[in-house]
Amino acid sequence: MGAETWEDAEQIDQGTETAAVARTPLEELAELAVRLRREEPERHASRPGGLLSQGWETLSRRLAMPMVCVHAAGRCSPRDTHGIPVAVELPVADIIRRFWTLLGGVRPVLLVHDGVAGNFLQLLELVDDRIVYADPTPGETTLREGQNAAGVAAEEYGRGKWAVRPYELERVLVGVLVQPSRWFEVYGDGGAVRFQELADTDLWQHFQLREVSRDGDEVTVLAGDFQNSVVLRFFVGGRGRIRLAELWLRSEWAVLSGRRANPFGLEIAKAFGQALTPKPDRAAAAEALSGLRPSKTLADREFDPATPAGQMDGAYTGEMPDFWMDLQMSALELRRDRGWQVLAVHTF
Repeated sequence: MGAETWEDAEQIDQGTETAAVARTPLEELAELAVRLRREEPERHASRPGGLLSQGWETLSRRLAMPMVCVHAAGRCSPRDTHGIPVAVELPVADIIRRFWTLLGGVRPVLLVHDGVAGNFLQLLELVDDRIVYADPTPGETTLREGQNAAGVAAEEYGRGKWAVRPYELERVLVGVLVQPSRWFEVYGDGGAVRFQELADTDLWQHFQLREVSRDGDEVTVLAGDFQNSVVLRFFVGGRGRIRLAELWLRSEWAVLSGRRANPFGLEIAKAFGQALTPKPDRAAAAEALSGLRPSKTLADREFDPATPAGQMDGAYTGEMPDFWMDLQMSALELRRDRGWQVLAVHTF
């Protein structure tokens, strides 16, 4: 599940890193820049786009979400962004003008490069005509006057914060890494599904869903007369955005004896996946969700196991491993969990 803040992101790795060596994502990116500058000085100086692509890979892995890469025209080559699912090229001044729309959720990460060395910064806020950012270097910043080859003169703006004017940032900005749901919400076909909108959907009305409890950001919902066999869980973030939605179907109810699937289980599973997948991903998700066609039986399946539909079907029936499918700003998952079939939509 993707993290919604830098603090959440740091907690993701707490189970695998000791407190003594735990690093924030921004610190990890800064260490990447320093290491590449030391190990590959010529490449580091001449190919800032290469550093951007490696930063994208590092941050996407650390936050468990495929970040959108917005890169400045003329400062990256096609090979630098070839492996990035969503890479948008814009004039550098246009990127900076869009900063105010990108704040919220996971704060954007900036890659700056002065022609000699690069570094990753975190966009914090916009104040008057200045851009405020964080630099992971303690008490210092790459963009302080005299510390870079581009003549940028950032000023200290409180503890761990620095401010720079837009025209100065234009000289060194290579690209920005943005949370997918934030980018698509502002510049695409829509962002995360919002919980307050579900009551008007066919999913909610057809299956007679009703909210039964709230605990922090988790909302539990039951379905009509099947409350012992069908449970829905929603994890809701700021402004009602659903970052994780789960449909729990009791296995003995969903997959019946005689190798038949419960048609109601398949119907609600398919409808759930369609309703909770963000709009930009629905066409791609539809192929996998077609594996939950309600009319089929287990004994007479028509799906190629090499296709997403076949893999979804196999995961549902228990004949294949758990299913995972990455999309542009979300992911579909189907797993078995202690006697339940769980269909999940993760939104990044």
